[in-house]
Amino acid sequence: LSFEWKETGLGRYSLNSASQLDYILNLAKKYEIYIILCIDYHGVAPKGMGFFKEDRWLDNPYNKINGGPCANEAELFTNPVAKFYFMKKYKYIISRFGHSANILAWEFFNEADLMAGKSLQINRWHIEMAEYIKSIDVHKHLVSSSSTRGYLEKLVDAFKSPAIDFAMFHDYNSLNIAPHFIDLYDATTEYYQKPVVLGEFGVEFRGGELTYKEDPHHIGLHNGIWAGWFSETPVIPLSWWWDSYIDHYNIWGEYAGLSRFAGAMNFNVKNLIFKNLIPGNLKANPIEQASCMIRSIYYGGNCALWLKNIEYQWSVIGDTSGPKEIGGLMQDVPGLAPGHYKVTWFNPQTGQFFDKSSEETVKDDGVLFLSVPPFVKDLACLIKRQ
Repeated sequence: LSFEWKETGLGRYSLNSASQLDYILNLAKKYEIYIILCIDYHGVAPKGMGFFKEDRWLDNPYNKINGGPCANEAELFTNPVAKFYFMKKYKYIISRFGHSANILAWEFFNEADLMAGKSLQINRWHIEMAEYIKSIDVHKHLVSSSSTRGYLEKLVDAFKSPAIDFAMFHDYNSLNIAPHFIDLYDATTEYYQKPVVLGEFGVEFRGGELTYKEDPHHIGLHNGIWAGWFSETPVIPLSWWWDSYIDHYNIWGEYAGLSRFAGAMNFNVKNLIFKNLIPGNLKANPIEQASCMIRSIYYGGNCALWLKNIEYQWSVIGDTSGPKEIGGLMQDVPGLAPGHYKVTWFNPQTGQFFDKSSEETVKDDGVLFLSVPPFVKDLACLIKRQ
């Protein structure tokens, strides 16, 4: 849906693209979908050809050979005439579509760190443009841009600017997604002091078919979205391959299961706390701990847990191999107020709650001693104060 390209010329906008975006936003309103609207992508002025041969500079209306002001790709971020036309385009888009409550955020570039230009210039450009959008968008949509994990310095100052509302990264090919994502969220949220979103993730960056070939059991997708839910991020990690992977192989059930679990939680509270728990007894030696990672969310006097077998990762499990069962685990859950609690278990693999729940009591020490049912891959539960 390019608004301004070789066909239109610089400073002129495609009404056909505008009409199509109207249609998309109407569908978004109907189905309650919220959109991060990416205005441009790195291929319009890339640093080199790129893996997907996405170099479109020769067709870019900002290119001098097409009547634009820039002699090369890097000038896109420094040329004053180019900046004028970027602002003009942003004003048109915001005036034309800013009424939509289904636009969650404006995103300047998809993977801006892959673009030509020096880091300082790209950071300054993003801050200047973000401040401009903040000055004209009366509906106060969020503003961001995105980066791969390759050249973070190209956006590090921009993401720290008050004019950018959240940092956004794309992360692929991690061998053990769940702990990697949790560490990534914790570190970047602390560093930027603002929300962090994974706008793309996956076990394979080269396409949906290769993703399925590498991970036919969609373990990476499963662990990614569950790790995202149990991390301090406003949006669970997003897959780029929704069409050629999730839809093509009908993996929507992964989202249905997580949605069912999440829907049983009441997040209408302040001061959510996300943290890791030590597997097993609080005083257990490392060799006595169960071979699983445990993530918790404390919310409004309640608690939710996700327990994942360490061996349950896409890079380990093949068609015949699988993790060993974890059984007989007594888990300490600290930090709860004394009182009575209802514990309800959930199977993330089937997306269903267990038929039976249990009643538990927390004494003055604030620790719940929880008997965990045996599990092979992962398990979740809700601990609700009665």
